Amino acid sequence: MKKYVTLLALLPLLTSCCSKNWKWQDHRTDKDSYYFMSEKLKNFDTSFDYNSLSSSRDVLLNTIKNKGNKKQITSAYSNYKKLCNRLTEIFDVVTVYYYGAATDYVEKYNKIYDILVECEVFEASLFQEAANSSDDVKMFFFGTLDQTKIDEQLGKSEVSKITAQLNAQLDQISEDFNFYFSTLETYKTEEALQKGIETYVEYVNIANQLAEVNNCDNYLEYSYKNIYNRDYTPLDGYNFAQNVKSSFSEIGFKNKNYLPTNDGSADYNNLYKLIYKNFNNINCDGAKLFDDYADYMGQNYIDTYNSLWRDGHYFFSNRDDSLGTAFILFDNVMDYQIAFFSKGMQDVSSVVHEFGHYYAIHNYPKNESQSYDILETHSQANEYVFANYVKNNYKNKFSKYFGDHKFYNDASYLIDFSYIIDVENYAYNETDLTTEKLSKFISDLSAKYKNLNIQETYNYWLYPCICSACYYISYATSSLEAMQFYLLDLDNAKSKYKDFCSNAEGDSTLQKWLAAGLKSPFTKDTLSMVANYLKTLN
Repeated sequence: MKKYVTLLALLPLLTSCCSKNWKWQDHRTDKDSYYFMSEKLKNFDTSFDYNSLSSSRDVLLNTIKNKGNKKQITSAYSNYKKLCNRLTEIFDVVTVYYYGAATDYVEKYNKIYDILVECEVFEASLFQEAANSSDDVKMFFFGTLDQTKIDEQLGKSEVSKITAQLNAQLDQISEDFNFYFSTLETYKTEEALQKGIETYVEYVNIANQLAEVNNCDNYLEYSYKNIYNRDYTPLDGYNFAQNVKSSFSEIGFKNKNYLPTNDGSADYNNLYKLIYKNFNNINCDGAKLFDDYADYMGQNYIDTYNSLWRDGHYFFSNRDDSLGTAFILFDNVMDYQIAFFSKGMQDVSSVVHEFGHYYAIHNYPKNESQSYDILETHSQANEYVFANYVKNNYKNKFSKYFGDHKFYNDASYLIDFSYIIDVENYAYNETDLTTEKLSKFISDLSAKYKNLNIQETYNYWLYPCICSACYYISYATSSLEAMQFYLLDLDNAKSKYKDFCSNAEGDSTLQKWLAAGLKSPFTKDTLSMVANYLKTLN
């Protein structure tokens, strides 16, 4: 298992079927600054008996050792998995509370995580015991496999055990660095850079051990195949980064943030609030626009929009110790998704982004098994269709700036993502990586990127490389695909978006993009199209 939520992100009380009837003042907070969520989530672990899980594990192991019959092994395994799945569901909810109030929930978060890692290692070791048990037990674990195949399965179970142990080490490094990073007033310091380099070298060396155990050349190859379900290669990702640099080399991104000059008008102030004001604020124009946008998007969209708020599967935290992110949490155990928004991540764009995940998975559950590139396109494309809607429906002389501001910033972020891809490509392919080697590479790489972006430093790479390893190529490709929805006429963008989300089965990642009428992110033509629009903004 992964201790860290894989963020489908950067990242509610209805009774009717129409969003217009929902009032923002129905929100409430309690003493911990949590915004309303369902009582089901508030009382998530009151009935769980941790001793029962331990006992069920003992019963299962003893049943195997005592060569139990079919009925006994089926009963013992079923009871154990039922409790294990329930604890996994509880851990998901604890994770949300942990991100919303870290100091209050870190102990419980770590406790449950440790138990689940123990269960993962325990399950991997069961195969060794089962191989020497009764015929019924062997049949339960191995089916009709011959001895040669059983031996292969035993080898895989040992790999699974070592993988779980190494993953636990990686998760601990990520968690420790996440806490460190969240306490910094700024990451643009030499101290932060050196701390990050030391931590990343440790992370990479353990990650490559994990890859070797799983017969992969390095962790890049392992994560592309086994974590992110990608059907393109690390070399494709590396070439993407090089194409971004060459295509954007003339842009310069000199018009920082791409916002109009403040003329002191109400229109300007309303635009600023639309971009930055908290979604849960009763006077937020963005929230009201999202209500109207949901109606515009059609019945299944508005039904899903209402169900999220009505069922209360959300969490807004305003606590200072909330960990700065927003995400949708889902897995195969839960029959629902949870939307989380920390302090500082409650603007309308963040909510629209996360709702793109929610909409695609809630309506088309098979999307859960899609590549992360597709999952992130669901969310980011929703932002761009919304921006397209704002451009066409917001009664403000600056309305176009809402989408152009996002388009301009996302394009500049593609440079950041490319930097991250370059770092990971070097680190995981370098034999005997040391802090000295990595420091020199970072210094040289930053010099090459100096004229490509508006940022003064590239220490930003530290957090994604350590806390979301090998993830950001998915964010980069999906950004480029999503930006295309902004360049379409509104009704066409709406239709293509809904068709894209409904295409939840079959096809490769690239085929799904092409089927939606989008251009491939791996061609220079697509980047040139984006670059040409950017030139009109500079």
